[in-house]
Amino acid sequence: MIRRRTAEMGFKIKLGCHVFRATGITAYLEAGGSLENAQAMAAHESPRTTKLYDRTGDEITLDEVERITLPCGTGPSPPLLAGLCDTGRYH
Repeated sequence: MIRRRTAEMGFKIKLGCHVFRATGITAYLEAGGSLENAQAMAAHESPRTTKLYDRTGDEITLDEVERITLPCGTGPSPPLLAGLCDTGRYH
């Protein structure tokens, strides 16, 4: 359902329920929660599985975000950015 709805809204990047799961686990861990409690809340048997959803090390600064430019009209886009220029909103 999530993939279908985001596709209907024009998202070019696939989103699914695991994105929300990763966001919730990451937010919990960033707020000081323990991996063991996150594991219990996610109903994972192994903490290794829960760690796969942990995105706390993926943070970037606002300065890094502001330096991102999309290669609109300059050849093939990187896979993550492919299709974003089609909307005309991300130039």
